[in-house]
Amino acid sequence: MEKLIIIKLVHGKDIRSNVMVELALYINEKCGKKMVERLAETYVHIYIDEVQDMAGYDLNIIETLMKSDVAITCVGDNKQATFRTNNSVKNKKMSGTYIWTFFQKMINDKNVLMNKNLVSRRFNREICNFANLVYPNENNISTSMNEITEHDGVFLIKKEDVELYYDYYAPAILKYDRKTATDNYYSYNFGECKGMTFQRVLIYPNGPFLDFLLRRKKLNSPQKYYVAVTRAKYSIAFVVEILPENKDWLLKENLKIRDRMIEIMRYRTV
Repeated sequence: MEKLIIIKLVHGKDIRSNVMVELALYINEKCGKKMVERLAETYVHIYIDEVQDMAGYDLNIIETLMKSDVAITCVGDNKQATFRTNNSVKNKKMSGTYIWTFFQKMINDKNVLMNKNLVSRRFNREICNFANLVYPNENNISTSMNEITEHDGVFLIKKEDVELYYDYYAPAILKYDRKTATDNYYSYNFGECKGMTFQRVLIYPNGPFLDFLLRRKKLNSPQKYYVAVTRAKYSIAFVVEILPENKDWLLKENLKIRDRMIEIMRYRTV
């Protein structure tokens, strides 16, 4: 019995994104796989970045391509699964943070080789260790970046000192979402900064992030936070109203900016 696909049109002409790939798979099957053969004739190699964001039937199109004559290379980090290419429930247990389940199936079918590279070249060791605390699992990362500057690591800074700090270090400002106030500084949402690299980052933390920083409370959905803390090369500073007392993982330090000394706290990652 043939499968009947009903395509819902928007404004009488546009195909909804959730069914676009399903339609492509259907057409490819009905035309004797000529569509994928045409791709193989046109391209020697297809690269797919941010593969952890692929969802629904998008995984089926990747599988179809991998079974074709064109070479396919997919790159991704399941810890950064903050977005879905569509909202279909298809392949739900093999997408996002579970993307490697999909590729393991492909390995079992002898269609792919998988290489895990857990060494970053972007940031220093303190930021690397902090990222592993934000999102700990069996795929903790290490780093090969060993550049040193006059201000390296992860810190807390008082809100009253932000203007001085910002004017001197020029960090990128990050926030969880638009609900978080950033004192009128231009800022990026955590999801928006994905893929970007900055010298330094200043983060206005929301409630859950403050609980993590000050009380070591676990982040229930750490993906966006992980994206945010892996953007900077040299330093991350979190804005707080007041600095807490010293803790096992927080230690007060002095930071000299031009002719002024301010008090900050270093987040100890080991």
